[in-house]
Amino acid sequence: MRAPPTGSRPPSPLPRAPLPGLTPRMAASASRTVLFDFGYVLTGPQDVSAFDPLLAELRLGRVAFLEAWGRHRAGFDSGALEARAYWERVLSEAGLAGAADWVGAHFERIMRADLGAWATPRKAMHVLVGRLLDASVPVGILSNMPPGAGAKWMALWPALDRVPLKLWSGDEGLAKPDPAIYRLFLERSGWRAEDTLFVDDVRRNVEAAAALGFATHLFEGENAAVAAVEDWVAPALSRPRERSATRG
Repeated sequence: MRAPPTGSRPPSPLPRAPLPGLTPRMAASASRTVLFDFGYVLTGPQDVSAFDPLLAELRLGRVAFLEAWGRHRAGFDSGALEARAYWERVLSEAGLAGAADWVGAHFERIMRADLGAWATPRKAMHVLVGRLLDASVPVGILSNMPPGAGAKWMALWPALDRVPLKLWSGDEGLAKPDPAIYRLFLERSGWRAEDTLFVDDVRRNVEAAAALGFATHLFEGENAAVAAVEDWVAPALSRPRERSATRG
């Protein structure tokens, strides 16, 4: 942990020994901000069973489908690959003949299944976001997400639409871990990297943010993430008197 310049900032509210998952960039700040990833941090893990009815209908194997789903996802999330073209590639590589025709006829079905696979919220994280907003702590979302998907998520979970600063990769033509997308968020928000705690479940995204000066927390469970955020923004956010010592 770096000591702030003499007389420029108040003493750090953080303990001398940082919690597991915190980087040593967490120096004291007069105005701290928190930036969250979305998928897997504010949502639960992907529920791949959401695709099972379609896969059964098409007689496709789940493993081959998910491999193709992941293989082309970066292009989809960045906006480089249009949605119909993405699903055509995924289904074709999973073994479906005539994938283009099927996608043309059932596009909305597969898009709903894709959204539904992530539709379980992490309630503790949603509560945390609400507490931060109620305490006037600046909060943002920076997520790799296909074009237009962010608006659908906000319609599904309107409480999160209270977050004023949201940047979705597919709407910008950029994606994490490209440093340009972090810089774009800072430019639009007016935040400073050194005053911002970035929470993401993907190590390369966290490392890219750290290289730009962000404080970071690698998300591995709700309990540890809540603890990290609480310590980062203390005393702005009232901390609960007791907290489970178990990492979620």
